Amino acid sequence: MIAPIVLGLTDHEMPAIIEAAADSGAKSAAMIVLRLPYQVKTLFTDWLTTHVPTKSRRVLSRVREIRGGKLNVSAWRTRMRGEGIHAENIRNLFLAARRPGGTQLDLL
Repeated sequence: MIAPIVLGLTDHEMPAIIEAAADSGAKSAAMIVLRLPYQVKTLFTDWLTTHVPTKSRRVLSRVREIRGGKLNVSAWRTRMRGEGIHAENIRNLFLAARRPGGTQLDLL
């Protein structure tokens, strides 16, 4: 399980995580894009502004883009992956990171 994927902050780490998991014997993998329900959105926003101020605006913008303008959406099927071009790009990166010609990790 690769979670949470933070668009614009940790998404670039996904291929290395998948490769390490496959090298360790994993047969399947899943991912969850960052969710910010309830008070988590305030905690995360504060953390981001404090620790990564140069990326905070972009990260929060990407979260809103995959969540229909909000920081969280609780709707079934979209809450874990989001919607739109950035969510599709993350899914495509996940699928492309699987091992070509070797053990294919299944997307759960």
